[in-house]
Amino acid sequence: MQKTIFKLVILVTLTSCSYFHEENTVHSCQNLEHATIPVLTNCAQQDNAVAQYELGKRYLNGIDTEKNLEIGMKWVQAAAKQNHAEAQTTLGYGYAKGLGVPLDPTQAFKWTLSAAELGNTDAMTNLSNYYLQGVGVEPNAKQSFEWVLKAAELGNHSAQANLSKAYYLGVGVDANFDKAIMWAKKSAENGNLVAMGQLGAYYTDKQDYTNGAFWTKKAAELGQAHAQANLGYLYIHGLGVSKSTAEGMKWLNLSVEQNDPHGLFNLATIYAEGKIVPQDDAKAYQYYLQAATLNYAQAQNNLGIWLLNGRYVARNERDGLILITLAAEQGVPEAMMTLGKIYQNGWFSIPANPEQSAYWFNQAKKYQSK
Repeated sequence: MQKTIFKLVILVTLTSCSYFHEENTVHSCQNLEHATIPVLTNCAQQDNAVAQYELGKRYLNGIDTEKNLEIGMKWVQAAAKQNHAEAQTTLGYGYAKGLGVPLDPTQAFKWTLSAAELGNTDAMTNLSNYYLQGVGVEPNAKQSFEWVLKAAELGNHSAQANLSKAYYLGVGVDANFDKAIMWAKKSAENGNLVAMGQLGAYYTDKQDYTNGAFWTKKAAELGQAHAQANLGYLYIHGLGVSKSTAEGMKWLNLSVEQNDPHGLFNLATIYAEGKIVPQDDAKAYQYYLQAATLNYAQAQNNLGIWLLNGRYVARNERDGLILITLAAEQGVPEAMMTLGKIYQNGWFSIPANPEQSAYWFNQAKKYQSK
């Protein structure tokens, strides 16, 4: 799932306090967004939450001062403790990623929930992801949906893209293609590249290649890596666009330059099959490995099969089994079937395990019936 884009830099509403200039002239702490570091520091030390947050942002992003995540988060936290919603959102993100503060999912959830309850739509969007992924809280798809719906209805474009995906996949709500399209368009029409790419993928999945190519190309030309990978596929197969291997490979390589796992996987498969370009196992292995390292499940499955069979590299049953299991745990039915077969009869150093075989065959049937 396309995950939402978290923001460290968030615009704030300005308030006022007092500070002393070097010449001891008294000034009002106004227009702090453009204030100097000494001015912000003076105001922040007087417990002005806006100054604290603005100063924290400067240190977090290295603006007008040397970048320092720890100092930045110290000031952000000071503002957060004064119920500054943007600061709480940023602090929650910091705890979720371990940026300037220790990695702490519980604290990430706590501060993000507080900011969301104060009405911050970025926090609502992040909170939706935390409920979906189980960050500091038990996974709850329904709660995830409710928070992303609230943020989307308040106009958050990233939330609108996430809500579209929830409707498309039926996560926390019944699947609804029309609502998926509606929310993706709302977001895309406001310039959200993820939503543009989603529209392209939705239409393509429904075999509406004209609309699929239109939105995919729009997102790809604006630099959205996943859309570039999809556009490469459309050109290679002539779906909604004139068939062109050269154009397809161009877009795939552009996505790979951005380390997009989908593009890496597609390019690896092209080189592995050798139908469109000459077969090249070295390149295929390299791209599968890169995508698998990025936790792309299909790449993990294919690379695991290569290791089990000793294709291009020496046979390694242990690592192959680990990779295929990772793919299966992410819901790849082919990986589940492979595990079922491996445990049914055993494979070189991997012993047969009837219980595991039955489990994975059963899991595959469940996923295939969805």
